[in-house]
Amino acid sequence: MKTFPTNFTTEKNKKTGASPVWILKCPFPSSGTKYLSDQAFSLPAWNGGITTLAWVKSWGAIDESISNELAISQVSDFALDLINDPNASPNMDTILWTAANNIETTDCELYLWFKGLDDSTDAPQKVWMGNIVDFEKVDELIYSVRFVDQSVRLDKYIGTVIDASSYPNADPDEVGKIGNIAYGPTKRVRCHAVKAGAVDSMVANITASSPGNGGTLNLSDASEFPSSGAFTVQIDDEQIRIASRSGNSLTLAASGARGYNSTTAMAHNKGASCFQVLTEYVYLIADHPVKTLGSVYVDEVRQTSGFTAYTGQSGDEHASYPGKAVVAFSAKAVIKKQVNIDIDTGSHSHTASTTKNYYPNNSTDSLPSGWVETGSISNIRDQSDVTSYKQASNGNSGTGSINAYYPSYTGPTPSVVYACITHKTVVNAPAYVQFHGTNINTSGVTVTQKFNIGASVPSSSTVNMFANGDNGLTCEVFEVWLEIHTTSTGSSAATGVGLASSSNSSADTVIGQVVTVNVDGYQDDASGTFTGTANSLIKRPNHIFKHFLNTYLGIANADFSTDVGSFFSTNSYEFSILINERKRAKEWLALMAWQCRCYFRFSAGKAVLTLRPDSLSSQKSITANMIRMQDDAKTTLRVRRSPVEELINKIRLYYQRDWLKSGTDAYKAVSGTSNSTSITRYGEKERPDLFYFDFVTLEAMADHVRDFYLTRYKDRKKVLEMEVFLDNAEVEFADDLTIVPQSSLLTEVQKVNFYPGSGRDIRNDRITIIAKAY
Repeated sequence: MKTFPTNFTTEKNKKTGASPVWILKCPFPSSGTKYLSDQAFSLPAWNGGITTLAWVKSWGAIDESISNELAISQVSDFALDLINDPNASPNMDTILWTAANNIETTDCELYLWFKGLDDSTDAPQKVWMGNIVDFEKVDELIYSVRFVDQSVRLDKYIGTVIDASSYPNADPDEVGKIGNIAYGPTKRVRCHAVKAGAVDSMVANITASSPGNGGTLNLSDASEFPSSGAFTVQIDDEQIRIASRSGNSLTLAASGARGYNSTTAMAHNKGASCFQVLTEYVYLIADHPVKTLGSVYVDEVRQTSGFTAYTGQSGDEHASYPGKAVVAFSAKAVIKKQVNIDIDTGSHSHTASTTKNYYPNNSTDSLPSGWVETGSISNIRDQSDVTSYKQASNGNSGTGSINAYYPSYTGPTPSVVYACITHKTVVNAPAYVQFHGTNINTSGVTVTQKFNIGASVPSSSTVNMFANGDNGLTCEVFEVWLEIHTTSTGSSAATGVGLASSSNSSADTVIGQVVTVNVDGYQDDASGTFTGTANSLIKRPNHIFKHFLNTYLGIANADFSTDVGSFFSTNSYEFSILINERKRAKEWLALMAWQCRCYFRFSAGKAVLTLRPDSLSSQKSITANMIRMQDDAKTTLRVRRSPVEELINKIRLYYQRDWLKSGTDAYKAVSGTSNSTSITRYGEKERPDLFYFDFVTLEAMADHVRDFYLTRYKDRKKVLEMEVFLDNAEVEFADDLTIVPQSSLLTEVQKVNFYPGSGRDIRNDRITIIAKAY
């Protein structure tokens, strides 16, 4: 709710005798600052003294409207008719058509003032700010001009495009993509190969000696390799020196070509990858400095050496990529899947493998209130598949578990251990059952499953059952055990064998395709400008909004306002954001606001992030005598129901985004709930498109936001529309109003339209308010 000075408020609240005037300030860069109104008057003290131009023929409406409450970003516009004074220089015709006036980016401000006030102590009050987006010359004397608030600045696309000019050695597949922007703790960030060198496949087998010096190596498409000068390529573990390229043919150096750089010449199969050898291979993690970098993966295999990761912070920058987070590999990242076969005439090796089933010697369970069980917990360790042990949620929420404990293992060192289970599990999403961290839902079919859990023998196996409210869950466990594999190797002399062979399946050596890194994104500066704590990770939603608006849209920190800081801190709200595709700022901001249950909009030139609270606290009461009457003495108050399209009584909120995947598979967790009373009354109403929460990773936050939206949208609410006067000029979007004529109904303001009055048209100032019961 806006606040005004005392004397201004007194004038605003007068029932009679007030004389309001409106002033539109337009600081045109070329034509100078113009103060427009529907009447000419002077203010000797304000802004150094001004005189208005009576060029406003009629004021339109300041329309702060949205299509419905589920639209997140608030946009307001303002239209008016301006007189094109033929005797003025410049007039509106000249001003609007002068390119140097930059009308689309010039911030125009609308002020309200009351005659009789002293402008030296009670200046006009700004109620709106925006830019001209369109105009039309209606006739020789009138221009119709339309303004939009500063949300027009949000049409800007966010992110830097990777191009060949900035990154001449980039992988062609990376050109056109967006350099990553990361906030908060973000896992599995896919990096962009910005210094990759060329890579292609061979069209034929080659031996260790052919082609030799001066010979030709043919590739499928060698166009990305250097077109002039010598260079080095690598196939499997062999490097080969190339003298030149012509088309798809590489000519080997005249001497020392094979086994270059102290590698070994060897045979290579058709289809093997041939890549250009560089001094380093660089992957762009983020197009900005980050706080810290975690594990580095190539095709989901964690790397332990052969690379250097740079955060991009001062003192930790790659010389060629300052201010950017990158990882540089000293050699091409490859994943080897080769098979070596060696047969020796002198001796040969014997490899013996054994498999042992290892059963539990104890078992327990944990059963939430309201769940049922059948059978004995000991059934899961009787080494037979005859009798099951069953737990069922019967529609109750909670987490149940079945635990099997193994005796201490003293056998040979395992080569691999499998956790095994025979079970029959029935669930209704979002309920699910996990065994050693893997979902094992089977829709009522009895199955035996085993999972590779590494080479260590665990002390226990746990079946976790996650039920959720109306969603049923039944888990029948027959048996749980471990399958332990061990190997031993020995050798003996060979007799009567006249064969010696060595071969290498080099076609199974592949170039690493995907490099990913766990990232803690943007960090605050040394002054704690955005978070209040020096050098801290920027992860709270309000801190991210502030930083994003300042960094990518140039909005000063002083022009950002929010009331959410304490709420986010108390409830541990945090985001994990990866911006990796080309979208407008308004789309990203809308997603962020929705996922932290906020509204985002502009108000009088400031960017505002407003919390959507659990309950309202009245800021003002609208009494019957404040509501404007129509000419026929009927009230302007209208009452209707909220649209049926806004009903939501069942929610599946997907979160914990895996940035390497797409669709519903990209989310590692689902938080579900529903309201049976609402479903009985209205039928099942679900809006799945609204609940893919890419930026939420914490279960508590997901549940908290989910429950808020279910409470907010499970019922149709009263929507009130009324006209009031300037004594309510402080009311704005999302304010809490008590509507006294409606049994003191507490409502949230959804729309505020100002209709400035006009002495010329003998029209009173009025305000239209639309408010909705909470």
